[in-house]
Amino acid sequence: MFDELNEDNNFDVGAVNNTTEQRSYGNSGNSGGGYSNSNNGNQRQSYGNSGNYQGGQNGGYRQNNNGGGGAGGNRFPQREDKVDDPYLPICVFVDQGFPEDVKTRLFNLASKLIGKRYTVRVMGLDKEFAERVMKLSDSKVELYLPWRNFNEMDSKRTFNTLTAKHVASVNFAGWEKVPDGVKGILASQVRYLFGDRNNSPAMCLITWSPDGASKFGEVNKETGKTGFIIKMGSNYNFPVINMQKQSSDAVIEKHFGL
Repeated sequence: MFDELNEDNNFDVGAVNNTTEQRSYGNSGNSGGGYSNSNNGNQRQSYGNSGNYQGGQNGGYRQNNNGGGGAGGNRFPQREDKVDDPYLPICVFVDQGFPEDVKTRLFNLASKLIGKRYTVRVMGLDKEFAERVMKLSDSKVELYLPWRNFNEMDSKRTFNTLTAKHVASVNFAGWEKVPDGVKGILASQVRYLFGDRNNSPAMCLITWSPDGASKFGEVNKETGKTGFIIKMGSNYNFPVINMQKQSSDAVIEKHFGL
């Protein structure tokens, strides 16, 4: 959809060594056990206790009437398989200092995206805006907070992982000099872009700044509080749509059909 967005998936698969060990439990009341080794090197053990578990050649456990679990017993209930919408998250980033007309544009945009079955992610930096968007849908809005009860709001997406803190630190100059509260807000913006566990990145970032910056090299003092998330998004090749640019409406209409 966006040429700028690339994915790099790494997998680390460990080797599994299988050993063959057969065990049967069967003793008429003695507390000891006997070992007999077969010619192929496999180990066969016999222990005793009538009325408990019995192991067969298939390596499973057979359950008696008194309880216990095994291959023939009840299994964990399976999750119901149903048809769901594809998960298509989009970050609509609003800071409290945005002009009211910009907030209105971004709210209307969020409403249209939800109507198209996209999932809209919002930050709790502007409480009024976040609460308005959350009222649009229970299932298609995600609220991200730097900590619990931030701005007198709550969400299950409040825990800043070590990965989020690390990514924030390498993308913010002077990380060690800022207070912990600022670090928490910056780390929450990492989760906001990459997903709560840093494994479900957003399709794009839609926001606003006075200078219209949408790339790392365009961010300056005039960009304001939106500067960090624009720089970070640009560093990791997220498409950034800045509503200050005249082309923003055309870009959104082209890619999202709004």
